[in-house]
Amino acid sequence: MKSNNDPLFVFRWHSSPVNAANFFSQHLFVTGDQEGNIIVWSTILKKRYATLLKAHSDSIICVYGVLLNNNIYIISQGRDNLIKIWKFTTQEFTGDLSLEDSFHVDSLCFTLFSVTESKTTKYVAALSNTDDNTVLIYDILNRKTVLVSLGKSTRHPSNDKNAMCTSLKILFISEGIFGLVCGNEDGSLAYYQLNIESKNYKLLNDIQINNDTILSVAMNNKKSIISFGGASKQITLINFDENLGIGSVFGTIETQNQGIGSLVFSNDDTVLAVGCWDYRVRLYDVKKLEYITKLKYHSGAISMVSFYPGINTVENHENHKDSTLLRVSNTKKSNNRSQPWLIVSSHDCRVSMWSKTIP
Repeated sequence: MKSNNDPLFVFRWHSSPVNAANFFSQHLFVTGDQEGNIIVWSTILKKRYATLLKAHSDSIICVYGVLLNNNIYIISQGRDNLIKIWKFTTQEFTGDLSLEDSFHVDSLCFTLFSVTESKTTKYVAALSNTDDNTVLIYDILNRKTVLVSLGKSTRHPSNDKNAMCTSLKILFISEGIFGLVCGNEDGSLAYYQLNIESKNYKLLNDIQINNDTILSVAMNNKKSIISFGGASKQITLINFDENLGIGSVFGTIETQNQGIGSLVFSNDDTVLAVGCWDYRVRLYDVKKLEYITKLKYHSGAISMVSFYPGINTVENHENHKDSTLLRVSNTKKSNNRSQPWLIVSSHDCRVSMWSKTIP
């Protein structure tokens, strides 16, 4: 696999650092910036599809798009300690964002929300209270919230104090039962099973590789590998099972410079993309744990990387009621050299879109 030297396109409207980006449709992605603005972009039209100024009263730290019951929702988290759920509707080549719901979380520690899905709904998990590591789980469809306090269970045996959760990943296991991976400020990684009916939890196991605060946790699509990293150069990959929990370490990767802002697996789980503070995105072969290439364009720290979506996107949902999205996405069929593969948001106020080419 070989990356182009230059991005396919650069989206430039933002006038402040872009903190978050998510590729949620085969031709739409969403971004959020430090001024609290949200933009939905079209990769085909190469322009803004919808713009919402001051969606939050403070900096946005995470955005995510989901499809649920033939509706598209944009989830945003701000430093104003709010998560907001927006309904995204489309007209002819334009869109609109309307507020559906909002709830309070603790965003001061920069712990980003995580999303998972069951057969009937989608859930948002976020850190609600840092004092006792209370996790909030929100049902988007039914607008129900459950709080589970992890409390002292976050204290790793090697430490004398509770460790604050600085990154998390939620996964749906069965009705009422969730798995929760927490990366903590003391460098420990813990896996819990939560029962939202009884509001009880069970710490299955944990691991501590070093004392570096874990700022980013990624899980592959098969739910068999977890990768995590933070302010150091090291990325750790471990085996994982949703019923057994954290397994053995099967590899580590060391980046050229310190600081990892974003980790994400490609849809086929073969590539791990690493967004770094040194303005680069580095790509690694997951199986071989080998460096592939780097994407070098931005002049600011990389905040987030998001791959082109695979299945379960808006266009693949045959019952989607808004045909505009389908119509636009099928106007042109791109070859591999011009088809978007991933997007990158940066503190240089720009968002770049990249393709993948196979020599």
